[in-house]
Parts: sequence; C-alpha cells; structure tokens
Amino acid sequence: MTITQAFLTSEISSLWPDNTIGSITPANARTTLTDMVTAIFQTVSQNISISVGSADPTIPPTQNTPATQSIAVGGSYDDSSSGNIFQISSWADNTGTRPTVAIFGQGRAQGVSGRAWGGNFVGYAGNTGAFAQAVEIDYGVSNGISFQQAWGLSLNVGGNTAGGGSNTTIGINFDSLGTGGTVTNAIRFNNAGLAQPYANALILAGNDGGAITAPLGLDFSSALFGTAAIKTNGFVLGPTGTITSGVWNGTTVAVSSGGTGDTGTAWGTFVPALVSSNATFTVNSARFKTLGKTTWIQLDFTITAINAATQPIAFTTPNTVNSTATLAGLNTNGNTGVQCVVFNPTTANVYKDGAANFATNDRIVLAGVYEST
Repeated sequence: MTITQAFLTSEISSLWPDNTIGSITPANARTTLTDMVTAIFQTVSQNISISVGSADPTIPPTQNTPATQSIAVGGSYDDSSSGNIFQISSWADNTGTRPTVAIFGQGRAQGVSGRAWGGNFVGYAGNTGAFAQAVEIDYGVSNGISFQQAWGLSLNVGGNTAGGGSNTTIGINFDSLGTGGTVTNAIRFNNAGLAQPYANALILAGNDGGAITAPLGLDFSSALFGTAAIKTNGFVLGPTGTITSGVWNGTTVAVSSGGTGDTGTAWGTFVPALVSSNATFTVNSARFKTLGKTTWIQLDFTITAINAATQPIAFTTPNTVNSTATLAGLNTNGNTGVQCVVFNPTTANVYKDGAANFATNDRIVLAGVYEST
C-alpha cells in the first residue's frame, strides 16, 4: 500500500493515546513524531509510491508481467528546476582499507533453466529531444596524488567453463529486444572537448598476470559488413577482407592466405652450375626473386674457353620449376639473340639463334620469369 503523511499522522494519534504519566508525556511524543513525519515528507513534493512485501501498483514499464517486487519505489515527476533528482541514493566513504561497496546486487540462478540478474537497468527516451541513459558510470582520480587507480567498469569471470559442458561466458553482449531495436554505434569513444581523455590505447590487452593467450583477437566471421570491416584515417579493410585503401606496412602475408610472402628484400644470388663438356665459364651475375609461386631470374656469363662447337649450354635454376617456360637473352659478342628453356625440376638449356654454336668470348645475358612450386 501507499504510505502517506496523513496515514502516519493518524496512526501516531491512534497508537499514542493521551497519557500524562511521566515527565515525557504522550502528548509531547505525539507532537515530536508528528514533527518528524512533517520533516520527512515536506521535501518530497512529487508523487512517490513505496511498497514493501508486495507488487507495486504501477507495473514498471518495459518489464514482463506480472512483476513481483519485495521493495518497490515508484516516482512520477514534472520538475524542470535546477539540480538532480535522486530517487534512491547511496554513497559510502571509507578512510580505511576494507573494500567498501555503496550498492551491491547479486543474482544466482540456482534452479534448472533458471534466470537471474544481479542488476537490471532500463533507460528509454519517450519524447522529442529527450535523452535517456540506462547506466552512467563516472570515475577518476584526485589531482596531485600519485599511484591512484580508478576503473569505470570491471568484468570478472568466475567458475570454469571447461568443468561442465556447453557453457558460455560473455563479457559484453549487444542484442535487440525485438524488431525495431537498432544500435547506432555499439561502442563509441568520444571527446567532450574539454581535454583529450585518452593517454594510451583505445583498446588494450593487458598482461598483469602474464601474456594473454586466445585463439582469436577479433572474430568478424559471422558478420556482414556493408562498407568496411575495419576503417581508420589511412587504412580500410573491405567487407570481404580486401585492403581497399592504404598501404600494408606490417608483416608478410603468406602465400596460403593470398599474399606473396615477400618482406621487401632485394633479389638474391644463386649458383647456376653451368654445364658443358667442352667449355669453361665466368659467371658475371646470377640473381633471382621469388614472390609466392612466381620467380624472376637474371643470368650473365662469359665463355672463357671452348674446345669444340657445342650447344646447348645447361645451368641449374635457383628453385624447382613447376611448368616449362622460356627466357629471352642476348649474346653481346655480336649482338645476336639467345633463347633459354627452363623445365622441371631445376634444368635450363641455353641456345643461340639459328642453332649456331657458341664460341669463346661469347657473353650471354638472359632474363625472364617462370612458375615455381
């Protein structure tokens, strides 16, 4: 039931009958208690209903019914004055070291398929220009004092999800109450303009108890993105995982993941192991570069001596050839063309144009590309 000032005044008059025995008379007690009632209620000028041990007459909005409430406080206000209205307020100061909690709530679902909440807060805006906030957490430290810590929100998991079966623990869950419920931005980092409030990372994986190990850092595999999966001022990762803007400056992307495996290193050298039973050679340059399954190759050698006409000249490729290919070249001793065929596994044959024989002082320079394994 609703307890009013008139109800309590009448109850005091009934329970404290007039009796003049004693130095403190019941009449004085009545006067004192009436003054107490007046003092309690004179600051409450709004419609406040309190019920203890039964359901509140006004069902709380947005909640399933029936709603059973052990203690209920309902308030309806039409107040545009300055300051705040705190319908229920609790504060606690402690100059000692014992943990102090101003408000504590605990919900334990102990029955099969039970449901329990430690706290349930609702904020709804219901008019033009209205603003509603379900929960506000203000935190900070005092100026001029060192080694302080202030945490706005701490989510601490308990139990062992591996101890049973099909257990799920979620730190923060965003969901919809039904059709029409839309989240504009699930998490927003803002700056009110007074000062930049961010001194370090917006999101940080701590290591107070050792390095964090997790199968995945971010998992968006079940999400469909319209514009981008990740967007920054200089980098955009498209909805399908493609870099659509910016330059990748991180580590290599493996060939198995669609990359080249390249770290930006220069071309490397290789030993061509030139083979001819009738000639000797000087290798001027032998270099190659492999990106993924593609190899670029360059070879420059001179025939320093030859005992008889010979063709072709063979050499060994720097890696395994996956499919046969040709390389183009030039004999700078006469500026005639040369051709080279590379084939699996690591063999290459060099020919002079027109099936001509190689000669002493021929300098062969050739280059090309082939598919490697």
